[in-house]
Amino acid sequence: GLLYEDKKSKVLGPYLKDFYNIDSPYMVDLMATGTPDRPALADSSIRKLQSMLEHHIYPYFQNIKIKDFNPSTIKQFRQELLLKDLSHKSINNIVSALTTITKSMLNDGIITLDPMAGIKPMKANSEKVDAFTTAEACKLLNEQWPEYDAWLLNVISSCTGMRVSECCAIRPETVHDDYIDVYDQQNEN
Repeated sequence: GLLYEDKKSKVLGPYLKDFYNIDSPYMVDLMATGTPDRPALADSSIRKLQSMLEHHIYPYFQNIKIKDFNPSTIKQFRQELLLKDLSHKSINNIVSALTTITKSMLNDGIITLDPMAGIKPMKANSEKVDAFTTAEACKLLNEQWPEYDAWLLNVISSCTGMRVSECCAIRPETVHDDYIDVYDQQNEN
């Protein structure tokens, strides 16, 4: 982020624009807390943060004046995200990425009041997603697979929601008339 002489009349855009770029001061410092074997953030997490900034945070906040950056602005932002038909979980993830930025702004003295004050996470959508029926799974997973075992593991995982590693651990004693006990996992090898 950048520091400003007249902070209150400036807009947020310059501070936000490159915040999650790998060579930004924040990211350089964060990545220094990891090791080559265990980086502070995985590449996929970095790409996700950059995407949230590029597609949601920056477009909304780039022209907002620092003096107008407050909890009401955050609430309006969440409402805009809802209009994009994003799930509550996705909105919470985006707001979490924004929270990291606001904490950095507080630490850098760009803002003096926390715009995230009083902002609570949205309740996760509770719509339960059922697994496929056996007929649906068989239709989706054409039975003409070259390897029967791979096809069967995919059908079982599609119908039950089990991970492939859990399916690989199925034994005769774990299979019952109306359920499967999942005691452990096993590599697919």
